[in-house]
Amino acid sequence: MQLLGRNASMAGVQRVAEVARTVASGVHSDTAGLLSLAEVMVEAITIGMESGLGGLSREPAESALAGLSTIAMKSFDETSDHADTAKRLGSTVASGVQALGDAACSLASESNAVELVSMQADGSGISVHCHTTSLATTLVDFSVGAGRRLDECGATTVRRIDYHHMNIYHWATSGPFQVPENASLTDVEVQHCEESPRIIWIDINGFQVKIEIRI
Repeated sequence: MQLLGRNASMAGVQRVAEVARTVASGVHSDTAGLLSLAEVMVEAITIGMESGLGGLSREPAESALAGLSTIAMKSFDETSDHADTAKRLGSTVASGVQALGDAACSLASESNAVELVSMQADGSGISVHCHTTSLATTLVDFSVGAGRRLDECGATTVRRIDYHHMNIYHWATSGPFQVPENASLTDVEVQHCEESPRIIWIDINGFQVKIEIRI
C-alpha cells in the first residue's frame, strides 16, 4: 500500500497500472502472485476514483484495464490445484473491471459514449462501454385517489462489459457442465430511476445463455 500512497494522483495510478501489467506478464504458475497484483490494481482504481482526484481519467483507466486483462489471461495458465485462489482472483478482476465501468460512465455524456478497450492479437481481451440517454419519466402513486408525483427521473445509463474469449469464471463448475476458458461473456447493467437490472450473457461458439440478476 505504500506504493499506492506515494502515487495518489492520475499519473501515479497510471504508473502503478503499467508496473502491475509488466510484472503480471512475467508471472508463471503463481496464482497468489496474480491475486496480489489484481488487488493492487483494484486499490489503484479506487484511489483514482476518489473525489479529491476528480475521478479516474481516460488514460489511467485504459492502463488499468490493460493490466487487469493481462492478469486475467495469465490466470488461465494456472492449475486447478489453486481453485480457491483462482476464484478470488476472478472475483477481484471482475470487481476492478466493474469499477472501470463506473469510471467510464462518469466520463460519458448524452452526446459522447465512452469505450475502454484492451485486446490481444488473437481477439481475446476486455472492453468496457458506457453511454447515457435522456429518458425522462415521472413516477406517480395512484393509491391515494387522483395520484401524487413521487419522483422524476432523467438520464438512463447503460454499462456493457465484454470479456472476449475470456471466461474469467473458468474455475466455476455446475455438475457435469463447465463453461470453457475461451467463452465470451457480456455483463450489462442498466441504471434508471434507481432500478438496476444486471444481465450476463455467455457465448459458447455461438450458443448463448442469458442470466439476469436484479439488484
